[in-house]
Amino acid sequence: MCYVFMKATEGATFQDSNYVRYRCDVLSAGMTSGTYHYFRALSSTPKAQRDNMVNVLTQNEFDASCEYFALDVELIGNESATPEVMGDNLNDFVLLLGKSLFFLNRKQLIYCSKNFWDKRIAGDRDNFSE
Repeated sequence: MCYVFMKATEGATFQDSNYVRYRCDVLSAGMTSGTYHYFRALSSTPKAQRDNMVNVLTQNEFDASCEYFALDVELIGNESATPEVMGDNLNDFVLLLGKSLFFLNRKQLIYCSKNFWDKRIAGDRDNFSE
């Protein structure tokens, strides 16, 4: 294994209590750390979610120059969100992350199935590939 992804946050308030220990274990083993945020389209604003994520990254000295970051976007917890709301809020979240010091000039990964992207996210309304 070269890298391991672990959940750090979800929505605007949840912070995984195992994240710090898991990340330390991964780094101690000489692997690259990957951190992910579970995106909630309706339960909180993109800004509140970004603030939660950035707080955890700051507290744990996350280094975007050598660690990975992903957004986990799935149906669970987002069942009521229309594709337009999912796409708009996800785009807002990605843009807000891009303005934070951690991610200036860095790309984030979006983790979801192709089927979910095609059917549940109106991704064609925004340019997520930039």
